[in-house]
Amino acid sequence: MLHEDKRVPITPGIPWESHQDYLPWFRRVSHLKVTRGREDGHNTESAEERTATALVLLDKCLSGTHISPFEMKNTLREVQRILRGQDAAHLSTPGPSSEESGLSDLGLGFSLEKLNLGPRKKLLVLGLGGVLMHRMHRRDQKTNAQYYRHPDGSAGSFLVFNRPFCNEFLKFCFERFDVGIWSSAREWYTNEGLSTISGGLRDKLLFVWDQKNCSDSGFKSLERIEKPIFLKELKKLWEDPTLPWRRGQYSSSNTLLIDDDPYKALLNPPNTAVFPESYKFDMKNDAVLGLKGELRLFLDGLAEAADVPSYVKEHRIGQPAITESDPNWDYYSKIVRRFR
Repeated sequence: MLHEDKRVPITPGIPWESHQDYLPWFRRVSHLKVTRGREDGHNTESAEERTATALVLLDKCLSGTHISPFEMKNTLREVQRILRGQDAAHLSTPGPSSEESGLSDLGLGFSLEKLNLGPRKKLLVLGLGGVLMHRMHRRDQKTNAQYYRHPDGSAGSFLVFNRPFCNEFLKFCFERFDVGIWSSAREWYTNEGLSTISGGLRDKLLFVWDQKNCSDSGFKSLERIEKPIFLKELKKLWEDPTLPWRRGQYSSSNTLLIDDDPYKALLNPPNTAVFPESYKFDMKNDAVLGLKGELRLFLDGLAEAADVPSYVKEHRIGQPAITESDPNWDYYSKIVRRFR
């Protein structure tokens, strides 16, 4: 079950021998005959079965399969819970103390950070409106009757229409990336809209940000004069101490913003965002998020790429980024200068 092949991908800077020391511990846990279950009288999965489930995830980690620190922490907590009340002292392994690790020791005799042998997942920052769904004000329902289809939900005065393949796309993203949502809408709408499109997957999101986390440029959209231009500065994510990762874990090398408005990335490093065409509810044949859709295929390659900027530069999709060659650069450059 466990892999001793030295070709297993490991975290740069951590010698293979350090990881190899953990293998006897895992073998011991895998051979434990733990049959103690809950004593509440309910039919539940046996402790032995739960141990086996946890070890499958641990094995994925050892074999270089993508597994997030969040998943790893939950897995080890499960093993700890199963072993609680038994003599687990003899299971402790050599290795660094929790003080040497960015993640806390769970009382299992090793630090979590040193166990994350596989390549770290990149961070996907997904927009909401226009990327995963479309919202339409109720007053526009009759005007658009010829295109009308049943909405997937509502948020206040707005009807919400999920983009085709939305839920399947989110599941795909969670398997390959760490994922967060960043909407430029207000908090109440973001939460209502997210409940419509997430299909019970919200707990897997690392964060949900909304308009208050954006930077107000003070300018208006050229397409809709009443619409303020809000910016999504990725450096806020990278530097925010309240988010569930250690500072420095994410940067321009492993973060991708996906939004339907290129101007929202004006202040970010080059090639750290892609801009799929904005979704509208009457786009019946839209397949951007589908199995063979443009965005899904792009992300499938990105998951295995060495870094985000190089891959984005070599694989152009969707709308172009706003640069000095943009016909409206005179306008957008004013926004850039205001923040520099």
